[in-house]
Amino acid sequence: MSRAMQWMVGLTVLSFAVYAFFFSWQFAIILIGSLLFHEYGHVWAMQRCGIPTKGIYLIPFVGGVAVGSNEMPSRKADVFISLMGPIFGLALAIVTAIAYALTGWMLLAAATLFMVMVNLFNMVPIYPLDGGRVLKCVAYSVPRPVGIVLFGLSLLMAFEMFLLTWSFVLLLVIFFAWQGLFEYLERPQRQRLRARLENNLSLMGEGELPEIHIPSTEEVRAHLQKVLATLREPPPLSSMGIVGAAICWSGVVAIYGQLFLYIGSVPDVLESLAGLLGRS
Repeated sequence: MSRAMQWMVGLTVLSFAVYAFFFSWQFAIILIGSLLFHEYGHVWAMQRCGIPTKGIYLIPFVGGVAVGSNEMPSRKADVFISLMGPIFGLALAIVTAIAYALTGWMLLAAATLFMVMVNLFNMVPIYPLDGGRVLKCVAYSVPRPVGIVLFGLSLLMAFEMFLLTWSFVLLLVIFFAWQGLFEYLERPQRQRLRARLENNLSLMGEGELPEIHIPSTEEVRAHLQKVLATLREPPPLSSMGIVGAAICWSGVVAIYGQLFLYIGSVPDVLESLAGLLGRS
């Protein structure tokens, strides 16, 4: 077993133990199963976009993350990857809702309600949530003032949700949302640095050297190429791509909303969910 696989298995076992201890073993199975299925949606999408994947890692009380290459081929691919996790989660929630309708087993209704609530939260347009990743792709594809407004509103929303819930998870979300805004504000500096590096590389390719003391042209060229790779931005969304991303995001949220209204109207489903959480 590889080291990465050992880490994935170890974190999964740890997550199950933690959730079973603080809540219930049934809740631990439902949560871990839904997280793995959701994150596999991201992995599946990455593979379809030709992005090397490194696995799925679960972090107790934080969630899960599908790890892949940092090099995104395009903002369109990023939107596709971001939405496929919630779409896979939606498919699983629909299956459990149908299973409840056929069997009347309240555990399935409670599991469906929980999965819908978690995925709806994940679709909120706050970076680094999946909805926030879609917002980021849009922000990087529109004029800079509009992008700043989008990131600013997203950060403000994160603060408001934290003040309403005082959740540790939302505190982490605020931290990453601020990082996303700060990274966007620094975008012009990165673009200027990228232009200078590209110019230096072109001079080296012509046999000329910038006016700096270097031990080896090839070594410096290789280093500059690595730095440049971290500064390159994926191609932005087209106007139709922005509209398509908004429609797809809205459609997924709408379907989740309808499923929430249906399963939330089931008698005693909240009590059943409280029982899963060990609060009955």
